Amino acid sequence: MPNMDKTLSIAFDRLRFPLAILVIYLHIDHIPTHDLIAATNFTGTQGLELYYRIVYSVCLIANCAVPCFFFMSGYLIVNNLTEFSWQSYYKKISNRFFTLFIPYIIWNILAGLYIWFVVGTRFNITSIFIDPINFPLWFLRNLIVLDLLLPLWWVMNKYFKSFGLILVSAVYLFYTHIPYINNYAATALFYFYFGIYCNRRFINIGHIPKASKYLIAIIAIGTYIAQIIWWQYNLYYIHKLFLVAGVMTILIMSYRYSAIKGELKYPLLASAAFFIYASHKVGPTAFAKLPLNYILPDNPYSSIIIFLVAPLLTAGICLTIYRIAKKYSPRFLMILSGR
Repeated sequence: MPNMDKTLSIAFDRLRFPLAILVIYLHIDHIPTHDLIAATNFTGTQGLELYYRIVYSVCLIANCAVPCFFFMSGYLIVNNLTEFSWQSYYKKISNRFFTLFIPYIIWNILAGLYIWFVVGTRFNITSIFIDPINFPLWFLRNLIVLDLLLPLWWVMNKYFKSFGLILVSAVYLFYTHIPYINNYAATALFYFYFGIYCNRRFINIGHIPKASKYLIAIIAIGTYIAQIIWWQYNLYYIHKLFLVAGVMTILIMSYRYSAIKGELKYPLLASAAFFIYASHKVGPTAFAKLPLNYILPDNPYSSIIIFLVAPLLTAGICLTIYRIAKKYSPRFLMILSGR
């Protein structure tokens, strides 16, 4: 495999910070489910329907964030790997012990201590290793497992070729019929393997034919609008199609923008993305919402403001902590950030 396209590398880095903010939007409030929407009488409370529609519309886009991270992770783990060998596998896994596993454990312990002191709930070994008490870290947990299974993905891609992608696509679409597979596992598997597939098949996001790019964007926009119009219905397959097209559109747009703008203007934002992702539920989210809840009256219109503003304040708090840690405790920050 030749060296990675520099523009694609910049595009990946450029996405890290905005994707981390989108993840915060998913965790700043409860996402209205289809059942809740269908059962809610919007005539009773003024502004409630507007609040639900805004939250639902933003979170549809935000749902593309974690799949993007899995795609990039899959693409990168096989980058510059011409042939599989146990030596190269050991090297990659050893590296990810420090970049994934150690931060995963530390951030779960920090989250457990935070909940213990704030809520009074104690944590256990299971909530550190298996069922992360710092909920967003399910991404790291699944990524660790997927990385460990790299030999399997390599064999599938080499010998099964496109059938391997069809197989994981089937798991992604029909996971409800497969024992021990949930939405998190199916999503992680599909986008991670999709990234591997694109890398090994020399599919460069930036070099996709223009007509295909437009078609992907049209599908993303069309399925997005359809979900907003019929938001009270569970358009399961439409949503799955939207996520795939949405992820591809985000990657294509980032590549295009990076090809024009070149190197990152603010590399600190990209380097802080993992820290923001891992830390936002360990205090910053609550601290960002606290003054807004105190100042604003308790009604749906205030909830809209809190939903839109609090994630940005949360990211600002995380970024401030990151910069302070970088100045006064850079070595510990490197461990927290998986470096």
